[in-house]
Amino acid sequence: MKYLILFFVLMTCQLHGQAMLSFDEINVYFGTISQDELVFHTFRFKNMGPGSIKIDTVIAACDCTTSRWENKLLAAGDSGFVTAEFNPFNRPGTFNKLITVISSDGRSIHLKINGNVRPRNQMVKNGLPISLGNLYMAHRKLNMGQLVSNQEETRMFPIYNTADTAITFLLDESTIPEFIRLTVEPTTLPAKTEGVMFVVYNAKKRNDLGFLQDGIVLITTDENMPIKNISVIATIQEYFDPIMPQASDQFPKLVFELPKVDFGKMLSSGKVKSSAVTLYNEGNEVLNIRTIK
Repeated sequence: MKYLILFFVLMTCQLHGQAMLSFDEINVYFGTISQDELVFHTFRFKNMGPGSIKIDTVIAACDCTTSRWENKLLAAGDSGFVTAEFNPFNRPGTFNKLITVISSDGRSIHLKINGNVRPRNQMVKNGLPISLGNLYMAHRKLNMGQLVSNQEETRMFPIYNTADTAITFLLDESTIPEFIRLTVEPTTLPAKTEGVMFVVYNAKKRNDLGFLQDGIVLITTDENMPIKNISVIATIQEYFDPIMPQASDQFPKLVFELPKVDFGKMLSSGKVKSSAVTLYNEGNEVLNIRTIK
C-alpha cells in the first residue's frame, strides 16, 4: 500500500510540473467556398507551463486535410503554430474536420475547421469542369493530338462564360506562338453563353518533333481572371513519302544494343551518373538522327 501511495504522489507532482499548450482559438469557420479554392488557417499557441514541450504529431481525420507545424522544443512562454489546409475538390456540402495535436507530454488538443463547399455548376455536367475565372473549359491544356511534320491542323474547343457580364477576348494583346492561330467565336462572349475557341496549329512552322507543349497568355476582360494561362500540346511525327512494300528493305533501321539503361538507386544529393548507349544502323541507307528527348 505504501508503494501505491508513493507512486500516486510522484505522478501528481510530475503532471503539475509539465508544460501546457494554450491555443488562441480551436475552431475556425471558412464560410462558403468553391471546389477550386484551397483554404488554410494557422492556429497559434503558447507554452503556458513551466517546462519545455514540443508537438510530436498532428493527425487529420481526413486525407483532404493536411497540416504543418514546427517540430522543435519550446521553452516556457515560447509560441508556435499549427497550419491546417483543406482541399475541397469534389467535396460539395458542409464540412467539419477534426485535427488532433499531440504534444510531447502525451496530451492531445482537438482543433476544428468547418464551412460549406459550393456544388459545381452545370458546366461540370456539360463537360466543362475547368474554371479560369468566369470562363469554363474542358481542359486547361488544348490537345491537338498526333500530327505529322508537314501538317496544319485545326481543332475547336467549347468554352462558357458563367459571369453576369460579357467577356471580350483581346487577342491582339495576347501572347500566342507564331505557329498557332487562335480565334474565338464570338470575340465578345455574352453572359451565360457558350462559345468556341479555334486553334490552328502549323507543325511545319513549329519545326520540332516529339511531344511538345507551348504556352498561351490570353488577355480578356474577365473581372475574376483577366489574364489566362493555357497550354497547347501536340505530338509531331516526321513525314515520310509513301513507299512500295518491296522497297522497305532499302531504308535505314535503328537498333539499340540495350533496350534500357538502369542507373540503380540514386540519391537526390548524390553524384551525377552517366552511361553510353550504343546504337547501330542496320539498314541500307544513311540514318539521320533529328532530335533526342
